[in-house]
Amino acid sequence: MTGNLSAEKMTKRMTKVFNGGILVYKGFLDSEYNTDNSWIETIIVSYHDFNDNVFGNVQFSEDSKYCWTKIKNNTVVSNMYREYLQKAFYARNAYDYITFPDNSPLTQMGS
Repeated sequence: MTGNLSAEKMTKRMTKVFNGGILVYKGFLDSEYNTDNSWIETIIVSYHDFNDNVFGNVQFSEDSKYCWTKIKNNTVVSNMYREYLQKAFYARNAYDYITFPDNSPLTQMGS
C-alpha cells in the first residue's frame, strides 16, 4: 500500500495532512441521482499534500475504483464539481500559485 516508508512515518505524515484539512462544503449536493425520496448529502474537505510526500506514497490496487487526481491547468472538471473545486482553491489561496490559461476548463469555474 505504501512505498518505502515505515508505517509509523507514513502515519505521522498522514495525520499532519488530515489535521490540516479545510471544510469546503457540508450539505445537500445537487445531483442527477437525487429523487423525491432520496438525495445526496456530502462533506467535502480539502486536504493538501504540500510536499507530495504523503498521497504520492499511497497506492491503490489495479482493480480499485479509487485513485488520486491532481488538478492541473488543463484538467477537465464536471460542472457538478467546479464550484467546490473553486472554493477549495480559494481556501488554500491557490490562485496565488497557479494560473489558468484562457482555454482551461478551470477558468470557467463558477460561470
